[in-house]
Amino acid sequence: MEKIIGYLILMVLTRYMTKETVGDYFLAMALSLLVSLIADLGTNTHLVRTIANKDKPTKNKSGAQSDNPDHPSGERDYGLNELSAVFTLRLGLSIIGYIGLVGFIALTNPRLLEITCLTAFYTLVMGMFYAFSSFLIGHRWLGTRVLVSMCGQILMLLSVGLMVYFHWDLRELLICYVVANCITLALAWLIVRRAFGAIQWKAPMGAIRLIAIASFPLFILGFLQMIQFKIDTIMLGYMQTATGNTPSQEVARYETAYKLFEASRFMARPFLQVFLPITAALVAQGLWLKLRGKIRGLFGLALVGGTVMSVPVLLLADYIIVLMFGEAYQDSIVILRVLFLTTPLMFVNFVAMFLSNATRQERITVWVTVACLIFNVILNTVAIPRYGALGAAWATLASESLMAISLTTIILLYVRHQIRAGRDATPIDDTP
Repeated sequence: MEKIIGYLILMVLTRYMTKETVGDYFLAMALSLLVSLIADLGTNTHLVRTIANKDKPTKNKSGAQSDNPDHPSGERDYGLNELSAVFTLRLGLSIIGYIGLVGFIALTNPRLLEITCLTAFYTLVMGMFYAFSSFLIGHRWLGTRVLVSMCGQILMLLSVGLMVYFHWDLRELLICYVVANCITLALAWLIVRRAFGAIQWKAPMGAIRLIAIASFPLFILGFLQMIQFKIDTIMLGYMQTATGNTPSQEVARYETAYKLFEASRFMARPFLQVFLPITAALVAQGLWLKLRGKIRGLFGLALVGGTVMSVPVLLLADYIIVLMFGEAYQDSIVILRVLFLTTPLMFVNFVAMFLSNATRQERITVWVTVACLIFNVILNTVAIPRYGALGAAWATLASESLMAISLTTIILLYVRHQIRAGRDATPIDDTP
């Protein structure tokens, strides 16, 4: 539902604002998301895991059931200390990241300074909300988390309605976004305080250091993937092209098509979350022969699923772009088609990423991601000045192809090595 509201907002913005303004906003958003991800430092995932483990009842020393081993008396440990450490760490990193981003924009693109200040502020505030959101998810308060997040989305949608009614510009809209996200953060904080207790606004440095060390490995791969997704937009925003459009207009062309491409990524995740525990269990049991068959099936299913999803978009791209963003974005049709050629490969990459996690190949996956990111930057450096957003789309297709081939090969070779080394634990059927 949150994504649907996001697309509704985008449909209004592309019709109400000029392509130049939309491009400025997309560029500011891309940079702000990178800063927000750095401020996160992988703590959201770490917090969900930590809180979920604390939420499991255990036995105390006397044999009676206790809610947490840290509290043998039976007193419930809700994980507020961890939330306090995450909140303090994220607040400090957000302030540093905000100052750094504003300084970077002031030096490289002063025209975007006001837009970036407001966009980065509301993005980082929403990042602070995600810390409380992870806490609620860890305690399995999923309904509460969704309701609070929906309140924020509805407030943002109402802000867009006010913008259209009162003929506001982007500045007034972003101020409303700041207010909406601050209300969302305050609401999440109040729920946690009333249901679980107060958090410390300044956690001990030792606890913060432990959280940062534990979360950093989770951060690296996610950050590299985010750069891979957003580097095209950032490079388009800073490079002149031979298309006759300004950099901001090229950003708007590319990002509108890419937003639809992102939708296919979100649709792939539920499918992967079903199969990850199965493959992880096969690895833990050493059933490499069964795992090899499962992996081949998953890769084949990913290719088929990605193809099924991409074909209708390839055929109906003309109508989809005009319906979603209006006549002014017809030059995004060809970009949408190129990006959706990438969908089967993207599905394969998602499967490969999950399998690398299941087979504990994260380190080599990081190096492959770095290599593909460098390859993407090189291609963009050559293609964007000549072809603009279309060149960036072809660079995305090429880099996703390289990643799919590399990760698939690495995982299959690793599994084959385990089988040839005699590590397969599949029971032998001795039945005559």
